[in-house]
Amino acid sequence: MPPARHFLVRLDHSETRHFDLPGTQEAIWDWLVPGLEQSGGAPWEPLLKKIEERTDQKRVFDVGYCLGYARFEHQTIEYETVSYPKHARYVFQGEMNPANRNLVRGTMEFTIEPIAETNRCRVTLARNRRSVLVREGLLMWFDDALGDQVDHIRAKWNDKWNWSMSG
Repeated sequence: MPPARHFLVRLDHSETRHFDLPGTQEAIWDWLVPGLEQSGGAPWEPLLKKIEERTDQKRVFDVGYCLGYARFEHQTIEYETVSYPKHARYVFQGEMNPANRNLVRGTMEFTIEPIAETNRCRVTLARNRRSVLVREGLLMWFDDALGDQVDHIRAKWNDKWNWSMSG
């Protein structure tokens, strides 16, 4: 009997969130964009425990996120475009079983634009993953992890109580 064939449907998953923060582009960039800022990491990200630039590759970082007691997700991020203090885009790749690699591979984009005649900036975060399984795409859609991160970022920047799951 021949092996069963599976009809695998895959989806691209993209999410974009916009929000406003008080402050200058430079200050927001230094606080928000991981690895390229002066603060030594993204202080808004509570799970980020390690970010180190590779000595042999410029703008490539080894990143570690703590997922619980002694459990870490290791990731590599490589910046494709950087236009300080306006825009940055990186490719992230996690260590995972190749069958599930699209869950931990994609792009993250930061855009910071000043709002005319104010001391505020419009921040846009965009995360994209290509070719994820339908069940994974639906999970990410219902989960709204990027929206949760935006809530957390805004609360941390404004020194407010944080109700998000990220915080």
